[in-house]
Amino acid sequence: MASRSALILQLALKEQVCTKSIQDREVLRYSEVEVLPSVPIDAVFESRSGGNNTEFEIIQDELNLRTAAIAVPPTTETDVIQDRCCGLNTEEAIFTDSQLDAPVIENIMNCSPSPTTMSTDNDPEPFVPSDSSYTPSNQASESDSKPDEVTYQPSKKQRKRKADPQLWKRSVVKTLRLSGEKYVNRAGKTVPVKLPKIVDCSKCRYKCSNFLSQDECQILCKEYYQLADYTRQKIYLSSLMENVPVSRKKCTPLTKNRATSRIYNLKNTKGVKHRVCQKFFCATFAISHRVIETINKSMSSTGLFIGHDKRIDSKPHNITPIAIKQQVMSHIDSFPKIESHYCRRDSKKEYLSPELNISIMYRLYQEYCEENDMSPVSRFVYQSIFHEHDPPLSFYKPKKDQCTVCNVFKASQNKEPSRVNFENHKRREKESLEMKENDKKRAVENKGREFRAISFDLQAILPIPFAGDSQVYYKSHLNVYNFTIYDCSNKDGICYVWDETHGSKGSSEIGTCLYKYLQSLPQTVEHVATFSDTCGGQNRNKFVSAAMLYSVNKLTNLKTIDLKFMESGHSYLEADSMHATIERARRHKKFILHVNGVY
Repeated sequence: MASRSALILQLALKEQVCTKSIQDREVLRYSEVEVLPSVPIDAVFESRSGGNNTEFEIIQDELNLRTAAIAVPPTTETDVIQDRCCGLNTEEAIFTDSQLDAPVIENIMNCSPSPTTMSTDNDPEPFVPSDSSYTPSNQASESDSKPDEVTYQPSKKQRKRKADPQLWKRSVVKTLRLSGEKYVNRAGKTVPVKLPKIVDCSKCRYKCSNFLSQDECQILCKEYYQLADYTRQKIYLSSLMENVPVSRKKCTPLTKNRATSRIYNLKNTKGVKHRVCQKFFCATFAISHRVIETINKSMSSTGLFIGHDKRIDSKPHNITPIAIKQQVMSHIDSFPKIESHYCRRDSKKEYLSPELNISIMYRLYQEYCEENDMSPVSRFVYQSIFHEHDPPLSFYKPKKDQCTVCNVFKASQNKEPSRVNFENHKRREKESLEMKENDKKRAVENKGREFRAISFDLQAILPIPFAGDSQVYYKSHLNVYNFTIYDCSNKDGICYVWDETHGSKGSSEIGTCLYKYLQSLPQTVEHVATFSDTCGGQNRNKFVSAAMLYSVNKLTNLKTIDLKFMESGHSYLEADSMHATIERARRHKKFILHVNGVY
């Protein structure tokens, strides 16, 4: 028997006071993990028999690791991953020397449920083996067609709202005026509702008042203002007007005679047409004679209005030419784009360097125009063209992810359906923070001799060079990745830095950094507790778990490694404070090396 009697690998955060087993928990779901073709873990296990003893030798090789199902209780005391690897239904996977034989290792490594696409959010999509009855979220069953809880539909946010002319104050006033409603004009006077006026036509030869009653006039007036459109109203009035030649002309040399006369006709509720005078016609529709003059000037030979409001669709005199807009767009496109910290499949935005903003870009545009003897556009025009860019542009600013559960609860009108889920979420947050605090105190009291408590996280992408030189903004940047580990026992911070030419920012790199850190620990350390967020693409996946399994078997001093994940959206890791310190120092110290025109 080897020197170590048991190797305990705890792949989950298990509260010390919790005595319930996996079978006592409510509903188990499985975290979905990404399946990559191969991962260089540099470890395979081979059983060798010599005499009466059996020892295990770790041989350097590339291990093609397949998917291992990891159970996650959704409503437990903390958001953790129970170590359920290929049917190991225990809360702790205990491997003794006699159990670590080749068939067992092969069984663990050959779990291969059907691969699915990994969720890019911090809360991974449920994943189950092929023999499970679990239904994925994208294939909802009939029983799930009516959800009991309020579903969160994130709205598509815009950096800046586009102007809606229909909501402008003058547009609203115009709509009210054309509709005959009450409104306040520019002078601040209140204009009353348009109603037909009472006209005395007792001496009129057409006897207008006797033909149309006041109620019928109100019906005609209402029909007119319901059109609520300048052109349609003029066409409506022109259909009731008719120009005829003058039947009798006066022979007076000093008077200019009109060639035509206007006839105004109105219909009553019975559909009978009757001729009325101009005064009664204008009073019925609550208009002035100027409206009739305008219609007459733009009336066709068939008697219909063919004019239009010249104030509408008129181009402003200071409109920006298309060629100038293209020059501004070319200047905006000259800035290199950077990738986001988290890969969002549904994101349609492109991100510019966090060193930039609209003011800096416009200042650089002014310098560009001065060098090329061009007249720059105003800052308002430059900003408008920037917001019209397709695809949309945004300045990348690393920030903590918001909690989806809290946002759902705050945004929902009826909070009762989601109150239980929210309260459980806050309870798990509190318990996970208390557990992290207990492990920190334990590590400080032990002074890091046998027990270490660490937190780790990958910082947002650091593009270099980072300087105030205007020419640097137009250069392509090199992405640098910084993985930080904070040791709570001695308050030490460790940074593992590499650029995009030496590696990506995936789970393989994270596992490698953790393994390098575990190698550097003193030989007296036997137990390490790690805390991280629930980002499935970097921390919470099978590759990091396999790297910890390899570390326990490779490093003779380590007996237990706890992978503990904080509640989603409320991580509060000490490693994030390291990132903030780096950002502050980086913001105020800019160095640039320029040699023969090369940066």
